[in-house]
Amino acid sequence: MPLIIRVPGSSAAGLKSNRIVNLLDLYPTLVELCGLPTREGLDGRSFAGWQKTPTEAGPPTLTTMGFKNHSVRSATHRFTLYADGTEELYDHQTDPLERRNLITDPKQKAVADELRTYLPKHDEPEAVENEIDKKRLRKALAEIKKMGPEFRAKAERGQIDPELIRQVYERLK
Repeated sequence: MPLIIRVPGSSAAGLKSNRIVNLLDLYPTLVELCGLPTREGLDGRSFAGWQKTPTEAGPPTLTTMGFKNHSVRSATHRFTLYADGTEELYDHQTDPLERRNLITDPKQKAVADELRTYLPKHDEPEAVENEIDKKRLRKALAEIKKMGPEFRAKAERGQIDPELIRQVYERLK
């Protein structure tokens, strides 16, 4: 998606860049631009200085969706590794709709190998307690639906008061 940032007093009007950034990069960038103290342990990288070299490609960015499902996006390619070991590689310059997986193309081996270096070296195990919490939340919503047709209709539309959900959820501990 497009990202537009205007920095009063420092951004040149109409300056454009096709660099790939992650929304995780937005917080560290705004902290740097505002001159605020940085925090350790953030996943994002500041891109505050990129307006000085807007045509430079910049580093790839990593997105993780679920356990061990990672996608690395560079200025030209997307490499994806799934938890089951399946890999995909797409050239966004010639195939922006990702219709042709190039992972078995020997000419693309160097690109895939380079993008693999950006994958996490360690994956945290899935948290079992999250599944328990989801089950309890579903039970809480079922309890709210039993409170009558008005609550059932609101639950189906996703319009239940969050405080009521929290109260019922806590009661189910």
